[in-house]
Amino acid sequence: MHAVVKTLLVLAGLGAVGGTATVAFGLYDVSARFGHVPGLSWVLNTTFRNSVDLYTDERRPMPELTAGMVRLGARHYDASCKVCHARPGEPRSATTLAMVPAPPHITEAVEDWTPREFHWIVQEGVKMSGMPYWPAEREDEAWAMVAFLQEVGEMSAQDYLELTRLPQIEGPPEAAYC
Repeated sequence: MHAVVKTLLVLAGLGAVGGTATVAFGLYDVSARFGHVPGLSWVLNTTFRNSVDLYTDERRPMPELTAGMVRLGARHYDASCKVCHARPGEPRSATTLAMVPAPPHITEAVEDWTPREFHWIVQEGVKMSGMPYWPAEREDEAWAMVAFLQEVGEMSAQDYLELTRLPQIEGPPEAAYC
């Protein structure tokens, strides 16, 4: 038994030295050009899914997700998120596809999440993915994004364009600024 403990302590010490050397000397190649070492993407994605599951509070009150919230969420998405996740019916850009990890297309990103999980992801963001946390203090805005995310998976490109189209303003151009 003493030999097993001693062996485990030596292995732990070697692991700590190896990890410290990797960090201290920059031995891990962080270049996005070649992606992660095999298996690391699985580890990171599994950690992400399990973390969302752990930190989502299923008891938290949830507002009714109305059509008005879907429209507001679509406009938030159009202004801030489509650059990485694209619009329905539109492919992601070459730059977005070169990101590590590449953000999923919006129609793929919304699969398998509950509204409360969406809220946690939108509100908190995702480390090491380029996805920021929700910058506003108002939770109702994040819930509007959730309302949109609940609908976007089945949305056509035309539906999306109709949701994000701004109303036409009548009168002279300066009327738009009043």
